[in-house]
Amino acid sequence: MGIFIQLPECNSLRKRRPSRLSRKLLNAVFLAIVLIFWFFGGVLWMSFEDKDLGTGATAIDLKAAMVGVNNLVIVTCHAIWLGGPTAGENEAEWAIEPFQKGETVTFIQHIEKGIEIALQDPESLLVFSGGETKASVGPISEADGYFDLAAARNLLPPSLLTRTTTEKSATDSYQNVLFSIARFHEVTGSYPKLVTVISHDFKRDRFQQLHRASLRYPEERFRFVGIDPDWEKTVSIKEETLKSEGMTRKAWEIDPYACAENGELKTKRRARNPWRRVNSYSTSCPELKGLLSWCGLGGVPSELHIYPGMLPWLK
Repeated sequence: MGIFIQLPECNSLRKRRPSRLSRKLLNAVFLAIVLIFWFFGGVLWMSFEDKDLGTGATAIDLKAAMVGVNNLVIVTCHAIWLGGPTAGENEAEWAIEPFQKGETVTFIQHIEKGIEIALQDPESLLVFSGGETKASVGPISEADGYFDLAAARNLLPPSLLTRTTTEKSATDSYQNVLFSIARFHEVTGSYPKLVTVISHDFKRDRFQQLHRASLRYPEERFRFVGIDPDWEKTVSIKEETLKSEGMTRKAWEIDPYACAENGELKTKRRARNPWRRVNSYSTSCPELKGLLSWCGLGGVPSELHIYPGMLPWLK
């Protein structure tokens, strides 16, 4: 007959199961370790990206910025020149809206005036500003059309050709100014000391009073040159045009950054960007990132809508 003896259980040999509190603590420690590695790993990677990789490569690999350029001359574009034997004289060479018939001569005058001003100032950068606004003619920008027309008319001497560029994202007058300033920074690595805008004279108040104020650009460093069409040669009636401009100014007063969802100005922007182009100015001009994304609508008095942050031209 066998004898069975039950020994007392030894606590030192028994495997204990961790308590619920212990498991929570272990999970918390593990999560903390993961977060620490994630954070410092990201910092090290960003630092690595910013460093020269031994071949002169950087996050944005660009040639040296243009030097000796301090002032900006903006020609705001309003249509697309498609090319042709008459170098813009024949209106059939242009992609225009019906209400712009008879105005193409004025567009040429805007180009000529911008070039004239830039030639008089050897420290200026000439920028033609206007995006790919018409799907019917393909991905051709207004800025490219103006530049090509200036070249076709032999208006750009070598001394100015090296100080001329295009800005191909703007879809309205506010963006003509802001995006051209950003383009100036891309080319020169700095921001302009003086801005001169060439457009229609009936838009003077819109540029000088509204857009300049929205950008908080110093009034004494902002100039406007206006050239209107010969009203007798256009299909537009001067009184109706001025009335329409008054309504447009009112829209900008209410919505200075054109960001009201389904608003008149934002709707126009979307319609004028049929190819869904997205610019990179927030990356190339980090000092403007806040302004580029600013809306300012919030039910407070209009003076509080203006972007409150620091801007390069206010330093």
